[in-house]
Amino acid sequence: MLFLLYTFKYQPKHFIMTRTLLIIICLFCGIKTTFSQKNTDNEKAPIVLNLTADPDSICPSNFVTISGTVTGGDGGPYSIYNDVNELIILPYSFYPDYTGNFNFEARDSSGNVGSTLIRIVVHNLPPNAFWVDIYIGCQPLTVNFTEIYPDNGQTYFWEFGDDSTSTEKNPGHTFIFDGAYDIWLTVTSIYGCSTVCCIQDFITVYKKPITEFDYEFLNEYTVNFTNLSQYSVENHWDFGDGDSSNLFSDIHTYADSVCLYPVTLISYSEMGCTDTLMAEVPIPQPYGPGPIIFVHYNQLIIDYYTENSYNVQIYNNNGHMVAGYENLNRYNELELPELFDGIYTVKLSNNDIVETKKVLIVK
Repeated sequence: MLFLLYTFKYQPKHFIMTRTLLIIICLFCGIKTTFSQKNTDNEKAPIVLNLTADPDSICPSNFVTISGTVTGGDGGPYSIYNDVNELIILPYSFYPDYTGNFNFEARDSSGNVGSTLIRIVVHNLPPNAFWVDIYIGCQPLTVNFTEIYPDNGQTYFWEFGDDSTSTEKNPGHTFIFDGAYDIWLTVTSIYGCSTVCCIQDFITVYKKPITEFDYEFLNEYTVNFTNLSQYSVENHWDFGDGDSSNLFSDIHTYADSVCLYPVTLISYSEMGCTDTLMAEVPIPQPYGPGPIIFVHYNQLIIDYYTENSYNVQIYNNNGHMVAGYENLNRYNELELPELFDGIYTVKLSNNDIVETKKVLIVK
């Protein structure tokens, strides 16, 4: 490197310039020189905001947690703001109520700003409603439930208020005991979102009366019927011979020795529920020789001791034969045809004898 150094000397009327030559030689041997340029306009690296949402897909009323890191700018500290410009601290939890992109910003003290968008999906709740074919009745009450919305992969959980449950979409359920029942239905979508529908005291089951009776013979054909029913306010007797009564208890006299009379008692509760009990009351036949004939479960039972076979004909009240059987021996269980309820005459005959008996036939 060469430098020229000039010096000036002033004299009157003459301006004398003298020149001095200064030569400077710089030798750089093995010396490495590094120059750094200082940033004079205060530029900084951009702020990088790296955030994640956990979870990023939720059901309504669930929360999301935002976490992550911030780098760049002037190196911090940083201030982070949410979608509505509120200052937050990571990790940050909030409750989105719609599907969308949520903006978050990071700022440093030098005024640098970095932002990022977080997309969060909020799934819709599944619809939930149902109806029934009957909601009030007597025990046992069978109710058919129907969930009214289309099945798009939902699951169903029913609670019937009596410790019974079902996972069917449209179940049927029988309520055994009387009372009022709350019905709960939980519907869960394929995304795990659930809605719960509860109707309190939706099903009402009335108590059913309990029908019981006893009887005793006052004489050979007169019977004292005692009503032992519970929770009944009305009663109806059918004595099996065409007579009936609405008394609580009653005494009845039978005119014919049919052997077995089906006696029925129907009890009615205050809410109109009914219970029925039927019992066969044996009326003794007269002692002496002759056949024993009675009807039991649609069979004509005949026990007749005779040395020869015999024939049987059955006649209705109009005298028309409605059934016939031939070549029978002592004991027989004969299937009866379809006949109207009523009293019929049974005739047994062969070459030696003719016997007739009346029987009551009830389906």
